[in-house]
Amino acid sequence: MRIISLFFILTMISFLTTAQGLCDTLSFINCTKNEIQIPCSTRVKIKKALETGSLQIVHIGDSHLQAAFFTEKVKQQLYQHFQGDGMVASPGFIFPFSVAQTNNPFYYKVDYTGKWIRTRNVDEVMSSKIGLSGITVSTKSPFAEFKIKMQNRKYKMLSTYRFDRVILLHNADSSVKILANNENGIISNFGSTWKFDKPVDSVQFSIANTDTSKNFDLYGLILEKENSTVQYHTIGVNGSMAQSYLKCVLFDDQFKLLNPDLVILSLGTNEAFSKDFKKDEFIFNFTSLLSKIHNTNPDAVVIVTIPNDHFKDGKPNKNIEIVRESMYDLQTYFSFGIWDFYEIMGGSGSINEWYKKQLTAEDRLHFNKKGYEIQGDLFFNALITLFNKN
Repeated sequence: MRIISLFFILTMISFLTTAQGLCDTLSFINCTKNEIQIPCSTRVKIKKALETGSLQIVHIGDSHLQAAFFTEKVKQQLYQHFQGDGMVASPGFIFPFSVAQTNNPFYYKVDYTGKWIRTRNVDEVMSSKIGLSGITVSTKSPFAEFKIKMQNRKYKMLSTYRFDRVILLHNADSSVKILANNENGIISNFGSTWKFDKPVDSVQFSIANTDTSKNFDLYGLILEKENSTVQYHTIGVNGSMAQSYLKCVLFDDQFKLLNPDLVILSLGTNEAFSKDFKKDEFIFNFTSLLSKIHNTNPDAVVIVTIPNDHFKDGKPNKNIEIVRESMYDLQTYFSFGIWDFYEIMGGSGSINEWYKKQLTAEDRLHFNKKGYEIQGDLFFNALITLFNKN
């Protein structure tokens, strides 16, 4: 207990020092507002989740999440807080974005063969069913492969990624045979599962299809390490809105599979950026997604992050303030937590300050890697403060 207490104290000192450093260096950040505003009725759920011994987190969003710079900063710090430096961590839910010809998160590499087509939740026409990931890749090739390799050595992560259990989410058809690292898996109604004898940092899938008139549809992967204290699953698709995830017909079943204690929603940017933005339509779609999550897992704590300030047509996008106001209105009915990044980062026009400090992309809509890592630091600090209060 003394060792655990000492580790806890040192971790607290470390992240408080980091937070203070950000406030001193970037004076436009409103650090006094860096908190998660949570209704009292939800605090019991948080306490219950922390007592489970294995915290399951699902973070859903758009392009700010697909690149994974923001969420990886949060994940790595959570692993260090709960498990310590140098520990082995679970990669969680991932998708082979390179197969879909779009940008892949930096912390794992994807190689593949075969001819694949993609379907995204932002497409007008759905050629395949879509699940929790918001994206599906399909192939009719008689033989196809893809490999996932964690980039532990390249990025020298404090908590390295390894896994001994793999769940491949895919459609079922007797004409398809799938091997993972040359091993057969256990087939179920949601896909296939493999349990390896020891943790590995890569997995290669071989897919043989004897009936090429049918598609093999891949919905995503879950890479887990047994006895992990934290499982952090990142889900993000470029251009996504709340209504995009409502089109994912397999969302509920795959969401139940992860069974999260905490759900974080980072949406609203693309709605606000749309030329056809309507407040009532945004509220309807966001409410529908919240209801879907609550109905699927009523015990999960939900935290909503307010989108960042950004430029549209060369000036601050005022629609973000409407999105922000709508989220605060909805909090009364759904009892979710709010992390107001819009206010924390400095409010209207503050994206210019971040741009001057070389923390954003040229579009002043997205951040660069360093900017997202600062956002991750801020969110981690707010999240751990919330945990400590409970």
